[in-house]
Amino acid sequence: MANTVSDPSTELIGREHELGSVRQWLGDSEESVLLIEGGAGIGKTTIVRWVAAHAAANGFRVIQSAPARAESHLAFATLADLLTPILGRTLPDLPVARRRALEGALLLGDEVGGQVDERAVAFATLGALLIVANERPLLLAVDDCHWIDPSSAIVLAYVARRIGPADGFRLLLTRRPAQSRADWLSSMDQERMKRIRAGPMSLGAVHRIIRTAIGHSLPRPSVTRVHQASGGNPFFAIEMARALDAAGGSLQKAAALWGEEALLRRRLDPLPTGTRRALIVAASTNAPSLETIAAVFDGDPGDHLTPAVAAGIVTIAEGRVAFTHPLIAQAVVDAVPPAELRQIHAVLAGQKNSVEERAFHLARATETPGEAEASALEEGGRSAEARGASAAAADLFALAAELTPPRLPARRDRRMLAAGRAAFRAGDSKRAKATLEQVAATTTSLRHEARWQLGVVLDETAGGDAGLAHFEQALETNDPVLSAAVHRHFAQTLLHTGHPDRAVTHADAAVAAGQAAGDERTLSYGLAIQAHVRFCVGHAGWREPLDEGLRLERRDESDEVELSASAVAADLARLSLDLEEAHERYERLLRVAADQGDVRSEAWARFGLALVDLQLVRLGSAERHSHALSDLTDQTDLMYLQAFRCAAQHAALSGDVERAREVAGIGLYEAELRGEPLSLRRFLGLLGALELSLGDPAAAVPMLARARTVATAVGIRDPGMLWSLVDEVEALASVGDLPAAREVLEQFTAAATGVDRAWITPTLDRLGGVLAAAEGDLATATQLLKAAVDDEDSVPLPLER
Repeated sequence: MANTVSDPSTELIGREHELGSVRQWLGDSEESVLLIEGGAGIGKTTIVRWVAAHAAANGFRVIQSAPARAESHLAFATLADLLTPILGRTLPDLPVARRRALEGALLLGDEVGGQVDERAVAFATLGALLIVANERPLLLAVDDCHWIDPSSAIVLAYVARRIGPADGFRLLLTRRPAQSRADWLSSMDQERMKRIRAGPMSLGAVHRIIRTAIGHSLPRPSVTRVHQASGGNPFFAIEMARALDAAGGSLQKAAALWGEEALLRRRLDPLPTGTRRALIVAASTNAPSLETIAAVFDGDPGDHLTPAVAAGIVTIAEGRVAFTHPLIAQAVVDAVPPAELRQIHAVLAGQKNSVEERAFHLARATETPGEAEASALEEGGRSAEARGASAAAADLFALAAELTPPRLPARRDRRMLAAGRAAFRAGDSKRAKATLEQVAATTTSLRHEARWQLGVVLDETAGGDAGLAHFEQALETNDPVLSAAVHRHFAQTLLHTGHPDRAVTHADAAVAAGQAAGDERTLSYGLAIQAHVRFCVGHAGWREPLDEGLRLERRDESDEVELSASAVAADLARLSLDLEEAHERYERLLRVAADQGDVRSEAWARFGLALVDLQLVRLGSAERHSHALSDLTDQTDLMYLQAFRCAAQHAALSGDVERAREVAGIGLYEAELRGEPLSLRRFLGLLGALELSLGDPAAAVPMLARARTVATAVGIRDPGMLWSLVDEVEALASVGDLPAAREVLEQFTAAATGVDRAWITPTLDRLGGVLAAAEGDLATATQLLKAAVDDEDSVPLPLER
């Protein structure tokens, strides 16, 4: 059914490239036809709706049609959809013969009858569309054009060959690939046709689509499984997510709830018994091959699978068997009785497999607890963890704990602790918290490490002082390596919650514990946090521990990127405004985090990259990292305030003032609620800088003054972290409060004294010049401002220059 669209639409998730092509096509392209191709459920209809709304908002008259298969045999059915909305305007202006042709084709009036001349209908349609297009640009949008009836297809092809953008006309079409019913498109002028392929969506886009559809985010591992199972198809991803949500996270239950199994069974039931048995084996292993299948039952597996290949269920290449869709493999497995499936897995566990593959089969072949099976699963978990598959590692460790005999509680707790740690690295903070709480409640020595890890989870998800009580309990340990880890997290949390003196004490304790442990890696981490805390509180001796920490660091052995010496070096380079060095370090560490499957560290690296790009006004790159950080925050609850900060700063630099105020306001509220003054002063400084840039220094002054008060209270003394003072001097000078401006300038100068950074001198010169000008000392102002301009290349911030 056709309709006109007048309301503009919001941006589509994950279709930035496609929408960029659409905008160009609607704007200044010479192509009259845009063809969007993609499989069922890939999102073509959603793109069409966006295009229609976008075009309508930009002055187009938009008419849509969505032909259905049942209507494809009705002559001129699609044409009736497209022309009915404009017939009242166009019919009276058409020549009589053409008007009658249209009336006959569309079954209008009481006297219509007889054979319809398709050429006359085509002429009449062209004339009617030109009448409308001459008044305002016209867009016809036909979704699933492979179901257009042949008569309408002939007319549309005729029209598209004769009018185009210069006439104010465009035709938008969508179709599924390799649809023979759309062969009529080949008769159109291919040089006037633009093609877009709507392909699978990224993991981040699928996450945002799921969040929009079901009203909340799924944990990152669940999103990953849905993304893999759906092949990036948004329609299937949404349905899978709904079912997965309803099934409590069980993919198998979700598939049953969805009803996909019943659909796929109709494809599987006609297959011969041998074929189905071969498919069961193939679906029961992670990397099915003809050799693996042959090891389970007699006969040539290639012969058995031939019907499945013909049915489009699997493909075979170089001895490897691949299902054409993951859900088909799931349906195959779901149909097998549990006892039979366990027997198959037991046989597969005895084959030549990787550690993880063997553990996978053992877990599914076992009904009762057994230490041999649990040990194999734990080994598989360590293997998965080593290659960065944190979500898989969490599953394997959890299964190992489940299969551990009751007589071995310490081993069970060790495996649960590993599962919680891996879950947190994978970004599933809720699962991590629940698992770690179980171990923390035990009486084994592992409770101290569990409390430390639980404190870290709470610190990074709830924020504020939520983790401190667990850190206190964890310090009861006698293990110096664990003690060093607890002290460094204690120091970091105390710094962010406004307790710099205590942070220094715990940072020094982390170094002492690392030295007592005699472990270079532990000492490297302790030196890194010591350097970080010293830098923030203005201690001149921060460089030495950082350099020593970097020297001792062994990247290949690190299981934690975020508080490593390399990570601290990236942060301190950014805070020192050595921005290119910081960007290079963050990029390198982002690759490490991705390789290790460390979602927590990935979020941290994305945050650093977004900030550096914002400081360098690289808005496109900043937006990508900021969006990625927001996705990770939604999936994991990590870096909550940091995600708000990046989004607010990007909105401000992009000129979206209202959004910048809104997002920064939320961040301000949350920072106060969580008791995190370091983040609080950042949002205050951001809002103050925004008002100053808008020409309202009076509104900026109170926010910048409060940011300064907070920074003083929490002991922040490094000049790179006190940039809000620069804005405050300018704001105070602008409103005429010169004594206060002079006082703030003296505070910034004191913080910068003795700090060897090239940007400090021209920055102080500029501030001095601004203040001298406000005081009426134009000669001094001219001298200082000229000096600042002469040395502007020393200032790394484009906006400051």
